[in-house]
Amino acid sequence: MRDILKDIVKHTHSLGIIQAAKVTTDAEGTTIDAMDDERTVVLRGKMHQPVPEFEGKFGLGRLGVLNGLLSYASEDSSGNVQDSKVSVVTEERNGENVTTEINFSMDGGFDSSYRVIVSELVDAQIKTASFRGASWNVEIMPTQKAIKDLQYFAGILSAFDPLLTARTVGGNLMFYIGDSSTDKVELPFALNVEGELKTGWSFPLSTVLTILKLSDTSTMNMKISDQGAMMIMVDSGLGIYEYILPAKAGH
Repeated sequence: MRDILKDIVKHTHSLGIIQAAKVTTDAEGTTIDAMDDERTVVLRGKMHQPVPEFEGKFGLGRLGVLNGLLSYASEDSSGNVQDSKVSVVTEERNGENVTTEINFSMDGGFDSSYRVIVSELVDAQIKTASFRGASWNVEIMPTQKAIKDLQYFAGILSAFDPLLTARTVGGNLMFYIGDSSTDKVELPFALNVEGELKTGWSFPLSTVLTILKLSDTSTMNMKISDQGAMMIMVDSGLGIYEYILPAKAGH
């Protein structure tokens, strides 16, 4: 349970822009839905295995609080580090068991309860969006070198231009930061790709980079559509998280 919750928090809260997530368990499995307030990224995730402790539908709000409770560890009298015990509490409402809180406890230590957003309120309090799909023109598996290069140049230029623009040139996927009127960089992000991107759509640089940096512990691929969308899929080993980023008009 702890690993599942930490995985969900890592792929939502760690982005710095997602404040809450909806969790649904049904006959098809356990899914995660989230979206930032500015609608710059839509997240749809699915755990590899259903989580039976997560009954029905509920929301995880105050993700910073949940992250803090999950991160706490203490030493016992022998100096061994111990994590808190995690359990999910359910109640029967209208003939159904619903998740109401997550409890944390430690022998000889603290007890804490994290209240979830119950099923009756979750749809009103956590807004999500559906994705109608797109024709993906380019698909790649980003390399660690490409991500580090992007991170380096973003550190130099992101204060002046918050967007990156994607195009294909000569069979290579190029990322551009800045434009002809200011400082700029042209970064070959992937070589010898199949497909073409002609429009030159732009995407939020910091959000793209934060998602890409999840690849240090996961497998990942990136798809870009000339219809104006990017999808980054992250497989954490416990679940698959699909981040959809609607495009903005390019430089």
